[in-house]
Amino acid sequence: IAFHQLKKISTTDLILDLPDDALPFKLQTDASEDGIGAVLLQITPNGDRPLAYMSKKLTKTQTNWPTIEQECYAIVQAIEKWDKYLRGHEFILETDHEPLVHFTNKEQLNKRCERWRLKLAEYRFKVKHIQGKNNNMADYLSRSPAEIAEEDIEERTQYESASTQTDLSFSSSNKNLIPLKITTAITRAQAKLQQ
Repeated sequence: IAFHQLKKISTTDLILDLPDDALPFKLQTDASEDGIGAVLLQITPNGDRPLAYMSKKLTKTQTNWPTIEQECYAIVQAIEKWDKYLRGHEFILETDHEPLVHFTNKEQLNKRCERWRLKLAEYRFKVKHIQGKNNNMADYLSRSPAEIAEEDIEERTQYESASTQTDLSFSSSNKNLIPLKITTAITRAQAKLQQ
């Protein structure tokens, strides 16, 4: 049986399809002790077709997170990466981590997962549990992460600074307003890449 499955996989067209907004999307995610992985699929009459893959190595800090946080992180990273395809569309999210089945409709006890749940509230998706053997693409990608590990900056830092005012056309009624300057922290790895 394994030989026939391998033969079928090796002779099947593995080319990524182009997305079709008329067809539903499916997202499969997974996390392992090394990384996270995800695959964006299109549900077609001929079966699910891959549109894109994602694989990312976890940082040393992230490898110490509980499993549920790593699994939630995989979901958040995948949805943010493929936002342009998923925003405004109802889609199915498949995970082999059963505690996440109620991720969208139940407050999470884990504070980090709850923050992520609220962050993803604007998306319309249903979480479906699948067996690990049916999540093989995302599983493989999580166990063989392609991207280097980087600390993610979850939130941008906002601060008020009178010295950063650039709009000199304040009217006298708005003289107490101070514009916000939004900055993004850059890791050493990102700084090296920019050089």
